[in-house]
Amino acid sequence: MADHVDVVVVGQPVRRCAVAEVGVGEDAQFFQRFQRAVDGGEVDLWDGIGHLIGGGVHELGHSGHNARALRCHPQASFAQPLGQRGIVDCVRVVHGLFIVGRSPAVRDKLPGVTKRAVAVLGRGVVESDAEVLSSDDLGLTRGDGCFEATRVVTGADGSHRIDHLPEHLARFQHSSHALGLPDVDVTAWQELVRTVLGAWDVPGEATLKLMITRGRESAPSGPITGIATVTPLAERSLRQRRDGVSVITLARGTSSDAYAAAPWLLGGVKTLSYAINVAAGRFAEAHGADDVLFTTTDGYVLEAPTAAVVWLSDARLHTTPTGATGILDSITQKALFAAAEASGFPTRYALASRDELLTTDGVWLVSSGRGPARIHTLDGIQLPHTPGLSDRIRAFTGF
Repeated sequence: MADHVDVVVVGQPVRRCAVAEVGVGEDAQFFQRFQRAVDGGEVDLWDGIGHLIGGGVHELGHSGHNARALRCHPQASFAQPLGQRGIVDCVRVVHGLFIVGRSPAVRDKLPGVTKRAVAVLGRGVVESDAEVLSSDDLGLTRGDGCFEATRVVTGADGSHRIDHLPEHLARFQHSSHALGLPDVDVTAWQELVRTVLGAWDVPGEATLKLMITRGRESAPSGPITGIATVTPLAERSLRQRRDGVSVITLARGTSSDAYAAAPWLLGGVKTLSYAINVAAGRFAEAHGADDVLFTTTDGYVLEAPTAAVVWLSDARLHTTPTGATGILDSITQKALFAAAEASGFPTRYALASRDELLTTDGVWLVSSGRGPARIHTLDGIQLPHTPGLSDRIRAFTGF
């Protein structure tokens, strides 16, 4: 809005001379936009606090500040200089104070604003709202690309633990190859991961996402687009890991061997074309369920939109086989099976029907972010539950 902001707190009432006093200058257009935001309803009031969505606050004043003093005395102690010029991108109204801010880094720490870290191949870290795609990027216009996602745990000291990064980079390579994209430069992506995590300091669990697109349609010989992001793990995922999920089955419209001789269907490839998966999630939510379990036309269960399915039957852990079914080769499921087998717990890959799942000793959806979440209800039917069993499954997966 303005490019000469030296002070971040403006007391009420706001007048043009006050705006001038704080270093914005006699910019009538800025003042009019400022005033319209407050008087014209662009400020949402909630519990006495209003703000422009997406804004930032660099520094706060307190209710004892006097607006008249600000207008008349530029050197007042509460008119605090920033030491550098910036862009006003927010006005907050807190108990009668107008607060002007301009720092994206601080904006990310505001209530209701999700912090993100973003890095781009060839550019490094960028602002979380920076432009990273062109309008003709094939990942945007065609979904022509692939991605990976895994959990990152950040300690209070700023250290990071990434779950199964080598395995995710290997699957990234597989997806890229299946799409006819250039080989994944593992060293470059490892460096990009280190770079984006260097900009992430939020303790707790987060999601690291790596994305490749074919690049710009107008530059077919140009470079690919590569992006890495880090965002907090959704509270919904944490809750579902703890409490379990209700699931409905939906037909995916393919048989259990549909992908056996059809590589163009991209079975087992983690593509950016996720509209069907997202639509299935919306359908589940609209029907009172937390998630979906896809089924085949010949009656077998496949996978969830973002998770593998694992069940316990006859003292053995089972999951749907990959390959001809077209499901993703789940890294979390494989880690679970490896840990279970190391503990003397047998495992098996096999097809099963929905009705067979109803008679098992437990069913879980397992994924890299949410971890294992017990299915407590399937198509409205409550499933059996053995106390302590989900804790053991979480331990096997490192959650």
